[in-house]
Amino acid sequence: MKRIKAFLVPFVLRYLRTIGRLALSRSRATVIGIAGSVGKTSTREALFAILKDVGPTHMVSGNSETGVPLGLVGLFPHDYSPADWARMMVTAPLRVGFLKHIRYIIVEMGIDDPYPPKNMEYLLTIVKPDIGIITEESAAHTMQFEKILDSKIILTDSERLKFLVEAITREDAKMIKQDKCALGIVNGDNKFLTPLSGSKVLTFGRSNDAAIRITDYSVDIHKTTFSYVLGDTPITFQFKGFAFPKDLVYVFAPAILAAYKLNIPLDVIKKNLEKNFTPPRGRESLLAGINNSIIIDSSYNASKPSVLSFLEMTATLKRQSRRHTIVVLADMLELGNESQIEHEAVARAIGTIPDTLYLVGPLTKRFILPIVEKKLKHVEWFPSVIELNQALSNIPIRSLILFKGSQGNLWLEESIKLLLKNKEDVSRLCRQNAFWQRVKKAAGRWVEV
Repeated sequence: MKRIKAFLVPFVLRYLRTIGRLALSRSRATVIGIAGSVGKTSTREALFAILKDVGPTHMVSGNSETGVPLGLVGLFPHDYSPADWARMMVTAPLRVGFLKHIRYIIVEMGIDDPYPPKNMEYLLTIVKPDIGIITEESAAHTMQFEKILDSKIILTDSERLKFLVEAITREDAKMIKQDKCALGIVNGDNKFLTPLSGSKVLTFGRSNDAAIRITDYSVDIHKTTFSYVLGDTPITFQFKGFAFPKDLVYVFAPAILAAYKLNIPLDVIKKNLEKNFTPPRGRESLLAGINNSIIIDSSYNASKPSVLSFLEMTATLKRQSRRHTIVVLADMLELGNESQIEHEAVARAIGTIPDTLYLVGPLTKRFILPIVEKKLKHVEWFPSVIELNQALSNIPIRSLILFKGSQGNLWLEESIKLLLKNKEDVSRLCRQNAFWQRVKKAAGRWVEV
């Protein structure tokens, strides 16, 4: 089987790359690419929310070496089975005209490795964006980039982390440095991105010289408000029924700026974003829970910046609502040798925010538990969601519960199922399709409701 796969993979990649290129050659659409360590998917969704009522807009569903070309012909996997792959391979050539009448194409360009086919250089052989957005750069996917370290050179932890994030940034930056990109939009508050400059690069952030400047943010359990200044014009967005962390100011800002540079009026941008934006599953959902609890679902993935942002928001909501606060935190994965640094930074930030802290996975036990158990009275660690679910069976009335963890085999969304007041909200959770049901059942982690 391994030999067959090794033979087929290069063929499949060449085939899909050709299909993706052919589809784009038949389109006159403006292509907006989105890269970065954090916030790519939410930025993609925000931009789609703005553009979809302006003109025919296609948001590519995948972000990988296979997901991007398949998405360019409007295909996506159902269950990743051999039959599913055969379906897509046969159907793809019949859909090369899919983009013919599309005006805007939004592509999330995710990199997991410094080498092809999982790097930016490879993705750029499929699609070269006209507008490139880089959201944030941090220690995500550093494990795969460790292969470029020179074992003969001894680095401190901070030096190694800086080297790896700089390497990831250089790879992402290739998106806006390629000739076809007419406009680059980058996070001006991120120290790894500030060296990117030039006539075609605009920044977003809190500095006075940012093209779109962040000015204010507030949140409660009923709404979130973000305020900006674009040029000399102030603009405020209010999202009712959502509790978004502060770092989402860095998600909306580049989407607003990109739309503005596409000559979309600010009043249209405001109306469309407030009306159409819905957070991706498992990122920033606010769900009603049993015992009059409120669940903050950020179970899809986790990096240090996103965990810190959600902890800060949870602290604010706790002060406002005076609810018993539970934080469920699972391992942050794919950090390689930087895992200890990143987990310990999170541990120090936790402070006394939760009344109860539940940790899940071997990394939280090794790096977070020794720090937080000295500060908090109620801390428990669990090897998996199976043991966690037993502890969640008796949550206090009016609890505020944050779920945060990386993709992997922990799958916190299965614990959230048990706490939902409205079982139909299962459809709002991540990783619930047939493929994930099969995987989780095989691992003994699937929860029926």
